[in-house]
Amino acid sequence: MAIVWWILAVLALLVLAVCLLPVGARAVFTERSVTVTAFVGPIRFRVYPEREKTAKEPPEAAKQVRAPRKEREKRTLPPLRELREAARLLWPPLRRALERTRRGVCVTPLTLSVTLGGARDPAETAELYGWLHGVVWGGMPVLEQLLVIPDPRIHIGVDFDSTEPRLEGSVGLRARVGTILTVGLGVAVPVLRLLSQMEKRNRDRKGGTPGKGARPAA
Repeated sequence: MAIVWWILAVLALLVLAVCLLPVGARAVFTERSVTVTAFVGPIRFRVYPEREKTAKEPPEAAKQVRAPRKEREKRTLPPLRELREAARLLWPPLRRALERTRRGVCVTPLTLSVTLGGARDPAETAELYGWLHGVVWGGMPVLEQLLVIPDPRIHIGVDFDSTEPRLEGSVGLRARVGTILTVGLGVAVPVLRLLSQMEKRNRDRKGGTPGKGARPAA
């Protein structure tokens, strides 16, 4: 029986050591690339993009086939309605989870410059610009009570001559494994619910094309 108690004590110490282990990540945004690095204790590694692997150059024909596809890829932001729905669903449980951590999460650096592209729909872009300003400047005082944010720098602008948003800056996050688990468990159900709603919405959008269970228009 004593051996069992010793085993349980060792397991408890291991769990405690893991929960106290510091972890973190840092994302750097530029107009052309995104780089994400992470660390677990003293170990640091790059998460995105993956390190390039040496491989043979693809034939010229394959390059020409893939080129138009890259040109069609455009960066877009979710509609304002979806952003509002995500904030309404995720903010209450996220706030409760962060309150339990007692400012156990540190966000540094926090330097972001967001420029919205308003050439496609100026009215909707202006509305999104106003909503984002309200979220940032109304929410930052609350976040600074829940998180450690030494020097936040956030700028939001609009470019009505562009159709694509631009994001520049860097965001870093540090916490302990136990703190991350506390926040993750607090928002897991709302996040899954939101993802389910988004998947259903995407299926409904694709439902306009004739297929299984749909009649083609006469």
